[in-house]
Amino acid sequence: PGVRALFEAVHGRALPEDLRRWRYDGRPDAPSVCTVAEQDGRVIAHLGALRVDLETPGGRRPAGLWTDLMVHPERRGLTLFMDLAEANTAACAAAGLALLYAFPNDNSWPLLKRLFEWSDLGDLHAFEGPLPEPPAGRRALRGLPDDAELDELWERVRAPGVVALRRAGACARWRYSERPGGDYACWQARGAS
Repeated sequence: PGVRALFEAVHGRALPEDLRRWRYDGRPDAPSVCTVAEQDGRVIAHLGALRVDLETPGGRRPAGLWTDLMVHPERRGLTLFMDLAEANTAACAAAGLALLYAFPNDNSWPLLKRLFEWSDLGDLHAFEGPLPEPPAGRRALRGLPDDAELDELWERVRAPGVVALRRAGACARWRYSERPGGDYACWQARGAS
């Protein structure tokens, strides 16, 4: 409840409990690393790191995606930001996450760069391309293939030598099929084999 109240104070909209669990608890096989700061029994800051696998030129690395570094509007300041970031970084290291990354706003990025020596990875490569016409008599099927098929597809089509979020079965299912209130429609186009 404290994190939900903080989210509403920061973002001006409610965060339903099922979406909070999905967003901050992570997948059952990959729990998030969350850090909170409390004052007088009230959550005044929160930082969660979703556990993900990144493909890098050096191989697969366990990583954390920082989500919603939130500080209550009445408590914003560099000290609390630093304390929260340092505590979560240490917790992520203890959990075995080799890298952290984020999509920071214009206020946070200079601090992460200067005080934590974060570096800019540059543009992320989109995982997209044109689809060929399906073979005669075949149509796209609604839904995702099973996890093993998605894992195998990822291994065949991923771009080598770039940093990319591993788009494998468990991650794709969590991101697109299991999001509460998500409006994603998943389709699969199958070839002749």
